[in-house]
Amino acid sequence: IETVEEDDKQPETTVTIEETPLEEAPEEVRGMPEEVRVVETISEDGTLKKKKIRTRVIKKVKGGKQEVTKIVTVEEDDKQPETTVTVEETPVEEAPEEVKEMPGEVRVVET
Repeated sequence: IETVEEDDKQPETTVTIEETPLEEAPEEVRGMPEEVRVVETISEDGTLKKKKIRTRVIKKVKGGKQEVTKIVTVEEDDKQPETTVTVEETPVEEAPEEVKEMPGEVRVVET
């Protein structure tokens, strides 16, 4: 706010507003270890078939929401790998803060 006063004139006030972008809280990203499962089955003609399933989970916390991305890749013999990506967004449940009650202290002052 700036006010300019000149002799024989009314004071003139200028208000300048400056908008600054609000800094967003940084994202917290956690990548869980990749899980690999191998399933072996015997087909009707007696041949052994392998199916490899890779699962990867990425968890992101931003603001009050948690985003869980699950990537599942299935590899079978003689077939192209098939990848499925699932994204799930849920509100973050904050754990209640634990409050410890300390034993009371009584002081007696005699005068």
